Amino acid sequence: MISIVYGLIPLLQTIIYPFSDIIVDKFDIRKVVSIILLFQSIALTCFILIPDPLYSSLALVTASGLGAIYNIAYRTLIVKSCPEESKATSIALINDTWNIVQIIAPSVGALLWTINSYLPFYLSVIPLLLTSITISLA
Repeated sequence: MISIVYGLIPLLQTIIYPFSDIIVDKFDIRKVVSIILLFQSIALTCFILIPDPLYSSLALVTASGLGAIYNIAYRTLIVKSCPEESKATSIALINDTWNIVQIIAPSVGALLWTINSYLPFYLSVIPLLLTSITISLA
């Protein structure tokens, strides 16, 4: 089931990316990012709490599908927020930060998984919610 779900996620995101502009370009980007993060945290919470593998997998796929819209909105927000004279440097530093996190995260996730298989997901919900609230208040 896990391999099917993780196979569907990139396919779903590939389908959603071309339509993300409909949401991102028509609404305030900060609100889009905030709302998507809120919905992702709800979907991830459903993934954790729903015992049925099928519905739990659908919740995870939903969270990941929402990630496609978030990716476009987030990158658009970064491009618009960076100072013109250092736009490339700013974007490069932000991408480097993400890359460093992606290097460390699997090890931390695996360590948390050994304690409790749901722990990495529980801890993922917290920053999603906090970021959503922070952006909506900014």
